[in-house]
Amino acid sequence: MKPTHSDIAALVQHLFTAPFVTDLGMTLDEFAPGRCTSLLELAPRHRQQDGYVHAGVMATLADHTAGFAAVSLVGGGETVLTAEFKIHLRRVATTCAASVRC
Repeated sequence: MKPTHSDIAALVQHLFTAPFVTDLGMTLDEFAPGRCTSLLELAPRHRQQDGYVHAGVMATLADHTAGFAAVSLVGGGETVLTAEFKIHLRRVATTCAASVRC
């Protein structure tokens, strides 16, 4: 896959400074055109009432990481916006770090 944006690495780095992403604590781990890996050091604020990682946190990781992989392939002046997605959680998350690769 080839990126069509002239400075896609700078664009993806900039997108990782979005307020919601930084408030959550997500960081960019690896990036290549059409691929992205993000990390989140889990904290008590990411857990729901039973101590597991909140499904909304996991969905956000998946949504943003996939979006950043997709945005790496659009042209200058274009953007990516999630219209709909579905997530299936196979087991509860309890580990001290989470990562998503798309």
